[in-house]
Amino acid sequence: MIMYDRVKTLIKYSKTTGTIILFIGIVIKSLIEVVGVASITPFVSVMVNPDIVQTNIYLNSVYKYFNFSSITSFLNYLGVFTLVLLLLTNIVSALVEWMIIRFSKVMEYRLSTQLMNKYLSNDYVFFLDNSSSKLGKNILAEVQRCIDGVIFPLMVAISRGVSAFFIVALLVFVEPFAATGMGILFGGSYFLIFIFIRKRLFRLGELSSDSMLRRFKTINEAFLGVKDIKLRGIEDAFISRYAISAKKLAKYNIYQHVVSIMPRYFLESLAFGSVVLVMIYLVNQGNSSQNIIPIVALYAVAGYKLMPALQNIYSSIVTLKFNTPALKILSDDLNMNLSYNKLKKSDLQSISFNESFKLKSVSFSYPNSEKYAIKNISINLKPNTTIGIVGSTGSGKTTLIDIILGLLESNSGYISVDNLSLNSSNIHLWQQKIAYMPQNVFLIDDSVAANIAFGASAGEINYEKVEDASKVANLHDFVFGLPEGYETIIGEQGVRLSGGERQRIGIARALYNNSEVIILDEGTSALDTITEYSVMEAIRKLLHEKTIILVAHRLSTVKDCDIIYLLNSGEIEESGSYEELLLKSDKFKKMTGENL
Repeated sequence: MIMYDRVKTLIKYSKTTGTIILFIGIVIKSLIEVVGVASITPFVSVMVNPDIVQTNIYLNSVYKYFNFSSITSFLNYLGVFTLVLLLLTNIVSALVEWMIIRFSKVMEYRLSTQLMNKYLSNDYVFFLDNSSSKLGKNILAEVQRCIDGVIFPLMVAISRGVSAFFIVALLVFVEPFAATGMGILFGGSYFLIFIFIRKRLFRLGELSSDSMLRRFKTINEAFLGVKDIKLRGIEDAFISRYAISAKKLAKYNIYQHVVSIMPRYFLESLAFGSVVLVMIYLVNQGNSSQNIIPIVALYAVAGYKLMPALQNIYSSIVTLKFNTPALKILSDDLNMNLSYNKLKKSDLQSISFNESFKLKSVSFSYPNSEKYAIKNISINLKPNTTIGIVGSTGSGKTTLIDIILGLLESNSGYISVDNLSLNSSNIHLWQQKIAYMPQNVFLIDDSVAANIAFGASAGEINYEKVEDASKVANLHDFVFGLPEGYETIIGEQGVRLSGGERQRIGIARALYNNSEVIILDEGTSALDTITEYSVMEAIRKLLHEKTIILVAHRLSTVKDCDIIYLLNSGEIEESGSYEELLLKSDKFKKMTGENL
């Protein structure tokens, strides 16, 4: 039932249509197949003993109804009919196979899209607890593994199972004792083998998922840290880490593959022997060769169809069991409750920021932590003003900014915009007004224009707005000197740009989107003095035109702020203008380097 519920979850979230049509196709294919197999008996019977047309009531009725001129003519038509049925079976089988493949692959892309939507719709805390490697592995590898290793094998097992059922039913109808014996022999053999290995298969499936995750983590870390890796000359260490995980994964997959195919060689030999046993049984029952040959022919053709079907069923079940951990991962993540309420665009409303953004007695602690990261914080931010947030490492600056950004939800206190209380259901409306620039501005491997108009498709980019924003950000002259101007590709994370150039792209992005609030989080800490001056000049152009929050590493950057908040151990220790803090706070004065 657990397996059924998990598969049902995948079908529900994939919204894949055509399931009923697929199963109808499977049944039709199986019926045609069994009719084709059954047609072998009358054909061989007439060929071996032409007189049977006169003695057999069914053959005689068909012979007279179609008014055949001779037994030979009747035999020819029976042969053609059998061949047509076999050909039709193959055509319908190919069609059903195509339907199964299409069903699986459509489900794959829909599930991966649904899973990505599920992850990105979650709140920020979710990403603090889950690595990008794990999430990427689930979207890319586990979805594919679940489709190729669960859904497709399940469809194949059902298709082959229906065919096997009808063929066995035919054999039971023709010769019940022999058919029952063969069914118990082959079905029981596969069943016993599976029972013996199923627990180990599941465990190896779990180890396979773990090895896959380690591969993803190693790749992700290696490429993100390639600069440091090259400088330290430790490429071999990462190659070795990858090789160990890849080797283990290959080992587990080899075991699963070998277990899937090995019984086939033993049981195919057994199938040939069983046909001989059927012949011996029929002879001992006193049947003549004329009666034995058609039945043996039937069993031979049925075995030709049945053995691959049984092998496919067994192999599919083995594959399914091995990949059950992927099914669990996928169904659990698709069914997880979102901690973030994502509203549809049609539900969006606007909020105004004309009076103030307030934090009143706001406190926050991270999950599984007894210590408050920020405690009893109160801030009143007016439109078109500039505030600075300063403090030593660990003072709570980053947490406070994440609260203001709406990435973290406070444990207590009150947050409002123009007296409208903000919570998880409407925080996105506030976020739409914010441009956030961390120390390392997030850039994509695309053109300068695409990075400034971040989120817009190629056809939606307004190049006039791009240039206007770049001029204010002191970026235009630099871009104008690039080989392809605003169409120049900047590389992953802007690898071809300097820190100051990346920061100015971030400022231009904020201006392009006409964000009302700009948050610069330690944005100049890694810049040299000249570059910092250039970036701050761009920021100063925006003073009293935008609401600006500066989280400062170098306190020279907050000199022009209307008010500065000094944090210590998650609390506001002092607040005031730059000059006021110099007079009343020895700690602030020490941080600035001013003489005491």
